[in-house]
Amino acid sequence: MSRKFIIIIFCSFFLTSWAFSAFAYTPFLSDEQIRIIRENIDHKDWAKKAYRALLREADKWAKHPIDIPNEYGGWSHDYVCPKHGVPLIFDETSPHSHRCSTDNQLYTGDKLDAAWRFYMHFRYSRAVKNLAIAYALTKESRYASAGRTILLRYAKLWPQYKNPRTKKGRGHLFWQVLDEGQWAPDIAWGYNLLHSTFSVSDQQTIEKNLLTPLYNIIQEEQMQKIHNHRAWENAGSALLGFAMDKPPWFKPAIDGPLGFREQVVNGILDDGLWFEGSTGYHFFALEALATLMEVAPNFGYDLAGAPKLKAMFDAPLALSLPSGELPALNDSTLGKTLSYPDLYELAYSWYGDPLFSQHLQNIYRNKDRNSLRSLLYGKPELVKQTTLSPIPSVNFTSSGVAVLRRNNAYLLLKYGPHGGGHGHFDKLNFILAEGSVWLSPDLGTSKYGLPIYEGWFKQTLSHNTILVDQKRQKEASGQLSVFNPNAPIPCMKASVDNAYPGVNLERSLYLGDSYLVIYDRINSSQIHTYDWVYHNYGHLTHHLPLKPLSKSLGKGNGYEYLESLMHAVTKDLWQLTWQYHQYNVRLTMLGAPDTEVITAQGPGMPISERLPMVIARRKAAKTEYITVLEWYQEQPVLKSVRLVDNALQLIFPDKTTTIPLSEKN
Repeated sequence: MSRKFIIIIFCSFFLTSWAFSAFAYTPFLSDEQIRIIRENIDHKDWAKKAYRALLREADKWAKHPIDIPNEYGGWSHDYVCPKHGVPLIFDETSPHSHRCSTDNQLYTGDKLDAAWRFYMHFRYSRAVKNLAIAYALTKESRYASAGRTILLRYAKLWPQYKNPRTKKGRGHLFWQVLDEGQWAPDIAWGYNLLHSTFSVSDQQTIEKNLLTPLYNIIQEEQMQKIHNHRAWENAGSALLGFAMDKPPWFKPAIDGPLGFREQVVNGILDDGLWFEGSTGYHFFALEALATLMEVAPNFGYDLAGAPKLKAMFDAPLALSLPSGELPALNDSTLGKTLSYPDLYELAYSWYGDPLFSQHLQNIYRNKDRNSLRSLLYGKPELVKQTTLSPIPSVNFTSSGVAVLRRNNAYLLLKYGPHGGGHGHFDKLNFILAEGSVWLSPDLGTSKYGLPIYEGWFKQTLSHNTILVDQKRQKEASGQLSVFNPNAPIPCMKASVDNAYPGVNLERSLYLGDSYLVIYDRINSSQIHTYDWVYHNYGHLTHHLPLKPLSKSLGKGNGYEYLESLMHAVTKDLWQLTWQYHQYNVRLTMLGAPDTEVITAQGPGMPISERLPMVIARRKAAKTEYITVLEWYQEQPVLKSVRLVDNALQLIFPDKTTTIPLSEKN
């Protein structure tokens, strides 16, 4: 071999090594950030607890055998019990047998195994991030060694992952590229903070065989519109670019078409809620935005001041029950509490709003302040709000959700935009709570891998609204014409004329002291079958001459899920009562000719539970439903209800309340 050839080979190797080792390395945690973190650890008990929690997790993974699955991770929504609709219990030692959390029944199958691998891959990515942060704070080599092993193992396995999916948006390591977008930030954190511990050869291997193809698959398959998916794909792309000092990667993810800034401008509505109309996806998208925002300042981007971002933290506080529970609108999880300490630690560090501090203090009454973001970004002290005003009634005008509050009652009316692919067909749906107890909830959604998701939870029939001709509503948007929380009887009124062709639906709600008046007007030039629907938790009782319905109400649009059907036809006033916890809820509907009252049991949440419901069916071109709901603990207060000169009179022992039912109400 000639000396010239040897020199060329040496120079080539040197230049390649220099290219990998000499880029402008900027850590995700600056020296100043680490100084503040250590100072908090030294002086604040909460920071000591958070630090110990981090090290416990890192110690576990430093000792953990690295056994990364060598097959792709499936769809998380498949990891669900088909009987109860609840997530299966994840057990990292059981890749082929999966247990229901309700009855401990075991389920098997390739689809469940693939979903199990989804969770396993995410456990390893989060392990890398925890190990890297533990190393940054301690400089203990065992943390770096474990993190390096995981990254190198994924770099070796990457070429053999084979996703069988062909649809646009497919992933490589995962069923969909959204999951790659979520997975990439943790991997980027790990590589960035462990960068100095890698040999040049390891850097080359990880960057060439893992980080670059991971970035490429996100770019090839990312969603081409405003969406929570794209928000995560931007976050993954940006953090990979930050980790490798590649401006062509992170700049478009922030400033390019459909990048971070455009997602903020067009994804967050003017009222602060995410455009998909789901409390679940509101926080899913917010987490994606925050994942990029928390690292960006170290690379010259201060994104927290972008318009509407703070409102995205404010809005859920105004939407929640006093207990903190959020309504399960559209594709959301029923029973989800407004907690999210990691996000609100960031929000308080950015904005210093005492309301965020108070929210964090409410969270920490029941749990330790020991999350990772509290350690990394938490302010030393949470300043108390000296005076707290009651949460007011609010109309989220862009989202089309209005909330009336009176005493302990909470009433929500949904009238606005559909919400895209995660929207439900439920215009004029209302939900009702007393204190922290949902009396009549929105059920939200099951896991998407179950047929009942499309068949029931998205259907109009599973909500408290009106169906025409036993069909679900079309994608529609209504208008709120009245919102008066300061009236003697707080009220709101909305209508929708594009849910059904040629039919106008109008609903007025009046929230009194432990009662609700519902006035519905339906207008059409054609005769239709109208189904007025109401669901309530509890045991249903009645005094109607109900008889078993000999046939089902129909197939499709959710009717096939109804059980225990009973019915009666009446022209008179009728009543039903639900008993639930300490409350009774009595429904009184004024009579109208040929009203068929149908009681049934519909799926609840979990799907194995039954939720009693009533349908008031009429055939007409025009009709009015006049209904009163009263909730009480021992005996009802309302003595009678009557209609006098187009006004509803509510007769109480000591007074008569009159509510005008006119087009100007």
